[in-house]
Amino acid sequence: MMLLLISLDGPLLWAIPGHGIPVRYISITVGGKWDCYRCSWSDLPLILHSVWKDRHLYKQLPADVWRQPRTKEHRIELLAHDLGRRVFARAGLSVAHPFVEQGPYDMVVTGVHGRVRVQSKARTLPHGGHQARCIVLKRRAGPQAFRQYASSDFDALVIYLLRDEALLGFFLFLLSN
Repeated sequence: MMLLLISLDGPLLWAIPGHGIPVRYISITVGGKWDCYRCSWSDLPLILHSVWKDRHLYKQLPADVWRQPRTKEHRIELLAHDLGRRVFARAGLSVAHPFVEQGPYDMVVTGVHGRVRVQSKARTLPHGGHQARCIVLKRRAGPQAFRQYASSDFDALVIYLLRDEALLGFFLFLLSN
């Protein structure tokens, strides 16, 4: 990973190798401890070229590999999103990803009557045994924190229930204004 930090107060740029950052929060100042990584915009092509050549520090994999979510939960969400997109498409609706990642809604569904911002949640059901699942209706607000959704964050909530890779069903809740 390469961390590029761009100053909002002038043409300053820092290019820091991700493995060199042993902290959760970073504070960048001119003359500070990260100043050895400060560079000019004209240096950026050379820096990026050297990064791409270092195969030990930076994995070079096909783009399709990087598109796959790393965690089981994210893979379930992606599968549910794809299955849901197909269901909406069969109903004559178009589905698009929002322009901003990590926002309060996961898809934009467009039909004859307009556009709806949809928040998606997905859970898998085990084979046999206990069939209940709990779904947290809160939004991440940091590594281990959550916050309530605002009433204006999305227009509909869809909860997908899956078993293995099959969509068992879903619940669609339309929110009133």
